[in-house]
Amino acid sequence: LLRTAVFSLFTVFGGVALAIGIAVLLNEKFRGRTVVRVLLLVPWAVPPVVNGIIWKLIFDGSYGVANYALMGLGLTEERIQWLATPSLAMGVLVVAELWKLTPFLALMALASMQAIPSSMYRAAVIDGANRWQQFWRMTLPNMRGTIMFLLIVQSMWSIKVFDTIYVLTGGSGGPAEATTTINFLAYLTSFSYLDRGYGAAMSLTIMAIVCLVAVFWVIVLGRRKDQ
Repeated sequence: LLRTAVFSLFTVFGGVALAIGIAVLLNEKFRGRTVVRVLLLVPWAVPPVVNGIIWKLIFDGSYGVANYALMGLGLTEERIQWLATPSLAMGVLVVAELWKLTPFLALMALASMQAIPSSMYRAAVIDGANRWQQFWRMTLPNMRGTIMFLLIVQSMWSIKVFDTIYVLTGGSGGPAEATTTINFLAYLTSFSYLDRGYGAAMSLTIMAIVCLVAVFWVIVLGRRKDQ
């Protein structure tokens, strides 16, 4: 549960914040904007297993691109065993999940931003509001419903993550159970340890946690300001 909470903390808040930042950039007018928006979909369109294989190769301790890049920049003199070090494996998992899921969140945020009437921003400029004030007092409040949806969806995806962990760790959830979240533990309990009853109980617990998290975000962000 603690590992699941840590993983969700980074992927949910980090993913939504990163998605909103990307959406703000793509909402600006620049040459090739349409092409960039299309390319943004590529990581999300890649199958989860392929995504896991890509990042496993990138962070491979022997011939991974990450080690060659760090050594080339002079940041390290020896190869780092990313997926064999408990303190680093969870970070690799977070990066892989953010790369996979953030594009979808960014496109949803972008669609919400484009639905905000441009007349509001013109009026704000006349009143002397700078870009930060426009974003904080106009963009975010008008995206309240979308942000709630993004937080719910990303929370669900983070709690039930499985494919990426399976591929990155070879189905072990290691090293030293460093990447074993509650959903992956339910899989190991049911199909590796063959304790089907305990695995079913874990699955029901996961369902309850997902429902509680969804209700939490609805309560926090679903209420209207005038209520």
